[in-house]
Amino acid sequence: MTFRSRKDDVIEGIKESSGSGMIGWRHQRPGISRSLIDERGYITSILYNQRPKSNFDMAPPLIIKVNGESTLIRRAERGILNATVTSTNSSQQSASEDVIKTSNKLRDILVGLAPKDAEGLATADAPVTLFSMGGVTTSANIPRAKHLEKPDREYTATATFTAEFCDFTKLGQIISTLLRMPYVEVSRTEWRLTAATRQSLGAESRKLAMQDAIRKAEDYAGMVDRTPAAIEVSEYTPLYNQSARGGQVYSGNPGTHVEGMTMEPEHVKIRTVINVTFQAD
Repeated sequence: MTFRSRKDDVIEGIKESSGSGMIGWRHQRPGISRSLIDERGYITSILYNQRPKSNFDMAPPLIIKVNGESTLIRRAERGILNATVTSTNSSQQSASEDVIKTSNKLRDILVGLAPKDAEGLATADAPVTLFSMGGVTTSANIPRAKHLEKPDREYTATATFTAEFCDFTKLGQIISTLLRMPYVEVSRTEWRLTAATRQSLGAESRKLAMQDAIRKAEDYAGMVDRTPAAIEVSEYTPLYNQSARGGQVYSGNPGTHVEGMTMEPEHVKIRTVINVTFQAD
């Protein structure tokens, strides 16, 4: 059998055989028909071809964009104490001396609560894991004049302290002590997790957020009989939100008696929000 093809997709074949009873076949355009022709030139049968699927016949992939969310809540493991020592006086030297004297007392208290091992790290039973003290700074200010009197210049000296407590009972006791000290303000307490806990819970939170996104995508894709596959993930919210108690300032006055405070740690939220793009075929 020999074949010859033409550009217009009409293909003719001629079979040269003396005993077959069939001379050849004619193939028209794809998807229409193929005719069998006998030796007399009559069409004996027609075979209909199925048109091959083209890109226009196939449904486009379904793109699904959803958010995945996860929130984990844990009891705080560390309490952060923020204190400020401040003195205002018409004498810059007097203001500085007040702050230095009070700061040294506060530092001695914290040193006693933060024993170190041979490597310089806090011991296992230390109530305070670490603390820091800022240097003393001074500023000058001229108060607003009253009755045309020439006001005296005022000087303000300030030092700041930050201490991390793992013993919350001791934290309450220290706050009570600070409130009895002159020039001291407890500006804020924060509640945090340890770095190891944050890392562990962060990984768990990300997995839960992805699972949430997958469930949402499967809900959408399942309604149209599709199977989703993630093709892009982005995280756009903070992972770790520490709890902070601020706004109220506790200031001590000489001779003030304060009962021991009971510090109940707050809970910390670890929140993850991601955006995931799926393609469902």
